[in-house]
Amino acid sequence: MELCPLGSLQQLLSHGKTLTEPETRFYMLQLLDTVEHFKENRVIHGDLTLANILIAQDMTLQVGDFGIANELPPGQDYISTFYGTPECMAPGTLDGEHSYEADMWALGIIIKIRDSDFSFPAEATISSQAKELIKLILQTDPEKTRF
Repeated sequence: MELCPLGSLQQLLSHGKTLTEPETRFYMLQLLDTVEHFKENRVIHGDLTLANILIAQDMTLQVGDFGIANELPPGQDYISTFYGTPECMAPGTLDGEHSYEADMWALGIIIKIRDSDFSFPAEATISSQAKELIKLILQTDPEKTRF
């Protein structure tokens, strides 16, 4: 295990640091390579979150917390289980299918978590009230949150 004295991405961002687009690209390319490596080795991490991504002294990322990771048996593309951090769970995970795509979904959540830039698909059958509630809940600026 490598010492990561700079802490996690969660710690970095919780101290008011905002990543620039080039910094985000630098980190996301590393994470994409990591998830590809997992897939090549038939491993599903299952809990990719900002807290589980550590920053090494040379500013490279190290993924930690393999406590719920699984190695897929030959011929199987997913694990029938429900686990992980709810905020980063892929839709399929809620149906009990944890796959490589769930780890990729988590990266999508990680990259968007700071700006909450999202939209609703035109075909979504979500009421305007539900959309407004979701927008209020996912507000990243505490000054704009209203109850």
